[in-house]
Amino acid sequence: MLNSKQILFSLAIFLWAFSIEAQNKPSAATPSSANDLFKYTNYTEALKEYQQLLKSDPKNEKYNYRIGYCYLMTNISKAKAVPYLEIASRSEDADPDVLFDLGRAYHVAYRFDDAIKAYTKFKTSGKGSAQNKSRVDKYIQYSYNAKELVKYPLNVTFTNLGKDVNSISADYCPYVPADESFLIYNSRRKETGTPFKNGNFTSVVFISVVKDGKFTKGKPIGTPISSGIGDDEIVGLSSKGDVLLMMYSNNIDFATLNISYSEKAQRFEKTQRLPDAINTGGHEFAGSISPDGNTIYFVSNRPGGYGGGDLYVTKKLPNGNWGPAQNLGPEINTADEEDYPNISPDGKTLFFSSNGRSSMGGFDIFTAAYVDSTNTWKNVKNFGYPVNTPEDDRNLRLSIDGRHGYIAAVREGGLGDLDIYRVDFNDIEQKLALRLGTIASTDTTKKINFSDAFITVTNSETNEVFGNYLANPNTGRYVIILPVGEYVLSVEASGFKPYEEKLIVEEKVSIRQETNKNIVLVPEGKK
Repeated sequence: MLNSKQILFSLAIFLWAFSIEAQNKPSAATPSSANDLFKYTNYTEALKEYQQLLKSDPKNEKYNYRIGYCYLMTNISKAKAVPYLEIASRSEDADPDVLFDLGRAYHVAYRFDDAIKAYTKFKTSGKGSAQNKSRVDKYIQYSYNAKELVKYPLNVTFTNLGKDVNSISADYCPYVPADESFLIYNSRRKETGTPFKNGNFTSVVFISVVKDGKFTKGKPIGTPISSGIGDDEIVGLSSKGDVLLMMYSNNIDFATLNISYSEKAQRFEKTQRLPDAINTGGHEFAGSISPDGNTIYFVSNRPGGYGGGDLYVTKKLPNGNWGPAQNLGPEINTADEEDYPNISPDGKTLFFSSNGRSSMGGFDIFTAAYVDSTNTWKNVKNFGYPVNTPEDDRNLRLSIDGRHGYIAAVREGGLGDLDIYRVDFNDIEQKLALRLGTIASTDTTKKINFSDAFITVTNSETNEVFGNYLANPNTGRYVIILPVGEYVLSVEASGFKPYEEKLIVEEKVSIRQETNKNIVLVPEGKK
């Protein structure tokens, strides 16, 4: 028979076990808790709550509508909103905006004709919010645009960069230098960011370097570039990978979003705020720096634009300062939003996103060609499906040969939320050769000052200088990318004999079939 102490001990164990079980058991959903989550735009958690509530009341209009809306506002799968919004739309007590949102759900499910019908029915009803009334015509046009664009798909292949780069959280805005030696991107992960009321986490900059031809495990780039306290985002990278454009905002008031830059990103040097010619009292969202480092394209919602965020350009003056920012004009900007400029490695093509043109839905990626004679950007085109989709597509970073690029997207089979993909454009022939290696000395006792070693590549047929290059000042490693042709490569370094060799880049040489060759210099006075 148990004594009183044993009974009390047994009771304590039982109560402790019951307490632990209660803590581990998810709390029951209530309309109040679901509505609070929805109010704070925590759509992921609100979705779970409404799904629990719906089990006991399957025909509830509000629960069905809120579930559909939550799906539309997350990257779980927007198309899953369709059946819930269809049920909600048949109720006499339906939310006046349900038909508009049903149109959006049909749209992302590639049911464009159904989307047009839902949008049109919403429009003729005369009900709904002022915001949706003002944009319904644009969304109807999105559906017509999408119907045409999907008829002519690009021949592309998407490759998910996998768990070493991506996570179950949002991974986005991928940037690579021309030699693709590293990948730098933004990620909103629980383990590295700080939380918001809406369930999201602050953005942290991650970096993955290439080793043995593969991207290594992505890691936070760390301070002083990215702290995780506020939103720290990379918004641009030079083609050489030596200038990093950053956008910082605090997670308290988001009053200012300013672009800063940091040279030699892999060294994590402290950023410097760009001058007032670029940063105003408004919002500067994203930027791109030209290959020569003398021009910056960026986005701003400053007064005097065409509406929303516009693309601007600023050029470096002879004194080294940045000149006044100039709007790129109505050829590029619209009354809606333009975002994420990306200048191509050759400086001749501008990539950007817009929701005010022939978009498939929301933001699409567009290109514009540079016209030397007029110093303007012309011939704006939609980049095409399936790089562009009925959802928002904002940022594409293309390789120097145009053969492949990097993009963040929500695709079937992804790890969750936005993932980073490599896109191969299969119809583009690879006609560039990659030459890389290290500059070394025949005499190990005679060191080379790599900062003083100049590489020149001259076109043999025209006798014109194709390009001047510098090796990495610490390692002596160099990278050169050449199109088809015949060249002479020469190297000059203080204290060493001049070096020269012929280079031939044949037709259809793949950039992946790279040549790795070290350049060995002979000290002056030695054979």
